Amino acid sequence: ISRSQDGRLMWISIDDSLVEIGGETIFQVLIQDITEKKIAEQELQKSQEDLKTLNRELEQKVVERTKDLIESEEQYRTTINSLNDPLHVVNRELRIILLNAAFDHWLVDLGLDKKIVSRNVFEAFPFLPDEVRNEYEQVFNTGEILLTEGSIFLNEKEIFTETRKIPIFSEGRVIQIITIIRDITEKRRIGNQLKESEENFRNMITNLDEGYYKVEWEGKIIYHNPAFVRIAGYEPSEKLIGKDVPFFWEDMADREEYIEELLKNGFIRNYIIPVKKKNGEQIVVQVNAHLIKNDDNNPIAIEGTFSDITEKFRLEQELLESEKKLRLQNIELKKLDKVKNDFISMAAHELKTPLISISGYTDYILMKHRSQLNPEITTDLLTVQRNVNRLEVLMDQLLDVMKIDENELKLQKGLQNVSKIINDCLDELSYLINEKNLEIILNIESEIMLDVDPTRIFAVFTNILSNAIKFTPDYGWIEITAAKKDDNYIFEVKDNGVGLAEDEIGKLFKKFERIKQPILSNNIHIKDSG
Repeated sequence: ISRSQDGRLMWISIDDSLVEIGGETIFQVLIQDITEKKIAEQELQKSQEDLKTLNRELEQKVVERTKDLIESEEQYRTTINSLNDPLHVVNRELRIILLNAAFDHWLVDLGLDKKIVSRNVFEAFPFLPDEVRNEYEQVFNTGEILLTEGSIFLNEKEIFTETRKIPIFSEGRVIQIITIIRDITEKRRIGNQLKESEENFRNMITNLDEGYYKVEWEGKIIYHNPAFVRIAGYEPSEKLIGKDVPFFWEDMADREEYIEELLKNGFIRNYIIPVKKKNGEQIVVQVNAHLIKNDDNNPIAIEGTFSDITEKFRLEQELLESEKKLRLQNIELKKLDKVKNDFISMAAHELKTPLISISGYTDYILMKHRSQLNPEITTDLLTVQRNVNRLEVLMDQLLDVMKIDENELKLQKGLQNVSKIINDCLDELSYLINEKNLEIILNIESEIMLDVDPTRIFAVFTNILSNAIKFTPDYGWIEITAAKKDDNYIFEVKDNGVGLAEDEIGKLFKKFERIKQPILSNNIHIKDSG
């Protein structure tokens, strides 16, 4: 660096050397101004350094941009793979450039080739109809989202789909389209079933004999069936939709109660109310209804059915009135029955007084004067004594019947030998058995110990055996058997008498019942005493 005459700094190049001229050695110095060259070199060096700096910055930006693109693509792929619906992306040549995991699974489920990336969509899916091509062109041209529904036949099966085509823009131009496919086959099937169900429901409602109605909460009719019109007394051609239901009510107080029940329970069952027909005639209907509420749980409508029960209601009212009369009559009959029971009880007690006297005098005569009496009189007195005893037994049984009617009979139960009781009955009835020369077949154990009231069980067997004796012909037989079953005994009395008809057996245990059919015994017609 040197300074020029004008004082500016300048770059110079000095080149010195020794030369011989004419036999003399001379020191030669060559000075050259290289300022411009040096400045140019400095500028070039600076430019190179600036270029290196720019390159380093560009490389850094490229690295950062590449990283962002990689992260963005990963996020993009993560996003589309998280979608449940199958998705693929096509470019303007309709080549598939990307698809998500759900689309991959969908291809497998349908048995289609999974290697479709970079292939034309119509090459990958030759079964697509031509209108799909038009749909893609529409989205590329308009840049608007397109939603369509359609169906394809694949593997002899019709598949319904909902397709959404979404444009992707770059610098204001659609460069790609995202296609999201949703399989709505099941949705369509359910929808068709629902539609069919609704049609069936409407057909059922239309054919109902009961009136069907759906009304707004404010009372205007939304829908009704033909039976509603018929029951209300209107012509079939008349439509009541839009009319206020209150016109149907005979008494608005009934409607208020009806509304209160619906609000309280959400439904009403078998609600009986009087209503009026178009001509003002009153009928009685039975209503079943429920509330329809919105998402806020507020009532918005009422749906229900009703039937005309006017005749049924009239008959029920008559039946209730008849039941009321019968109850009153039953009360009167119970009073009369009590009077009757009281009279019979009193009469039985009163009759026992002279019987006691007769029995006492008979016993006295037989005991004190038997030796002085001829045999015929003695026999007659014994007959009188036997019949007096029989009459006393009948009086006791009659009093027992009164006690049974009034639930006053108390059983005095204890462990008793029923075999002995049966033998005692036979001894008691021996004179009747001997009179008819009857054979008694006794097939029972000698000792059958049971928890019974001896007096009452004696009366039961006496009654059964006396009837058997009465209606068994002379020289006939009566068989008595006993068989143990579990912890019980079954006693049977059989005879070879005429017997009872099937319709007469049910009368056996009715109080004071008589069987009207005459039974021949010893050429004498005898009526069964029951």
